[in-house]
Amino acid sequence: MTATQSVVNVVMSLSQTTYDQIQKMAIANHQKTEELLTNLITEGLDAQSTTRQILERISKEYRDRLSKEGTLDQSSEKTIQSLRELRENIVNELYP
Repeated sequence: MTATQSVVNVVMSLSQTTYDQIQKMAIANHQKTEELLTNLITEGLDAQSTTRQILERISKEYRDRLSKEGTLDQSSEKTIQSLRELRENIVNELYP
């Protein structure tokens, strides 16, 4: 945390099991419980943000590919039919 960031105190309730896990981790990492909780929350938020960015990028790439194939606006029924035909072709190739 940088020196220019303000700090907000938060009160939370945890199950005894969760608290015990946090205590064990804090001891193992030679950290204060509060410091460990701050790090866990920060890392969790970073991971969620990173995951969201990755999923948004993959979604855009997939939409771009469908657009190039001319199937972006294809109905779900047509997509299902195409998948059935593909499955049949694979079955016919593998089990003539």
